[in-house]
Amino acid sequence: MIRICEVHSLHCQTERIIRACLKSRHDGQLIFIAPESSKASVERIVTSKVSEDEHSALTSSDIRITSSWVDGDVVSFIRLAVRIRDTCGVSDGGSSDKIVLRNAIYRILVSHHNEFKTFGKFLGKFEYVDAITDLLGDFRRYGISQDGISAAYESAFDDPSASVYADKLHDLKLLTMYMNEIDLEFNLKLMSDPISEASKLLKSLIDSPELLDSRRYRSLKALIGSTYAVIGFGNIRLLTPQEISFVHLLSELGCCFNF
Repeated sequence: MIRICEVHSLHCQTERIIRACLKSRHDGQLIFIAPESSKASVERIVTSKVSEDEHSALTSSDIRITSSWVDGDVVSFIRLAVRIRDTCGVSDGGSSDKIVLRNAIYRILVSHHNEFKTFGKFLGKFEYVDAITDLLGDFRRYGISQDGISAAYESAFDDPSASVYADKLHDLKLLTMYMNEIDLEFNLKLMSDPISEASKLLKSLIDSPELLDSRRYRSLKALIGSTYAVIGFGNIRLLTPQEISFVHLLSELGCCFNF
């Protein structure tokens, strides 16, 4: 089930929405879904609002707990996808680890810096490596594959006025090629997308709903029985088509989403 709540205000309503969600009755856990860039801010607001509840303060002789929230979580769509795969025992742990991805990119830049037209200049500048990592993450979220990058490069190559753009696409094409080689060498899935992989799993459960009664998917049923509040999108970025499809699949399985 998907509920869409209207907000008649031009001002940020994140805190008010979080407070209302925490006070409302809901089935299962209450899980907030936020963009990766604002997840930490949402966590701080949730913790602050929980600590304001007089029932959340526990006092002992030596310890005072001002906030403790065990009835929910704050995640991104990617983290939720990884958790779904983890609970079903099918997660490989590759694409969910940003540190591994960053190290792989830096290794490629060091080993092949003479082959890159632009990215080779980023050696020793870790902030640029982080930017490349985020860019590849955006490509995965929007379903832009290595073939899509190659097609864009071929188109830009035919335009002499787009030489700078073509150089960057050349480097992206080269980078993704070497990352695929690392995947094969170390049995990783750096270029895979957790949301796409989780969506395949959800589709199989929709086609064969009796599988949900098996022991393997017991923890997944708890996630499906949770209530989800999607906040922070719209003012930061819109949901990608991939994320919309992900929400649709979870809703078909019985998840309750509030936008």
